Amino acid sequence: MHAEAVPYMEDAAKLQPKNVSIRYNLGIHYQTKIKDYKKAEEWYRAALELDHDLCEARVNLGTLYILQNRQEDAIKELNLAAKKNPRNFPEPYTNLARLYLGKAVTNIKKAIELDPDLKTKYEKLLDACGHMPEIPDENNIEQGEKFDYKKD
Repeated sequence: MHAEAVPYMEDAAKLQPKNVSIRYNLGIHYQTKIKDYKKAEEWYRAALELDHDLCEARVNLGTLYILQNRQEDAIKELNLAAKKNPRNFPEPYTNLARLYLGKAVTNIKKAIELDPDLKTKYEKLLDACGHMPEIPDENNIEQGEKFDYKKD
C-alpha cells in the first residue's frame, strides 16, 4: 500500500465498519511504512474489536510494543496470541522466547558485573543468545499486508 492510498483505505474502513482486513492492513501500514505507532495500535485494536482471536494482529501489536520498549504490554499480547492461535503460527512463541532471552541476558550480564567469576559459567549461554535473531522482525509484519481476512 502506498502512502497516497491511506486516506482511501480509511474511507473504506468507515464505509465497511465490519471489515477486519482493512483495519488490520492499515495497522501494518502505519507500523511498517509510516512508523506512526500510535495510529498502528489504534488500527490493530479496531481489528481486534471485530475479531478477538486475530492472532496476526496480536503478534504485530506485541511487536509494536517491543519497538516502544513496552515489554509487559508485549508479553500480554503475545501470550494472548499464543492462546488464540487457530492457524498455529509460530511467531507468538518465537517472539516471547526472544523477549525472555533478552531479559535473561540482561540479568546474567548484571550478575557477571557483580561477580566476574560467573562469566565462565554463563559464557556459552551468552554466546548462543548472541546468535538469536533480533526482534521485532519487520519482514514478518510486512508479509501480513497481503492478509485477506476470512473468518471460518
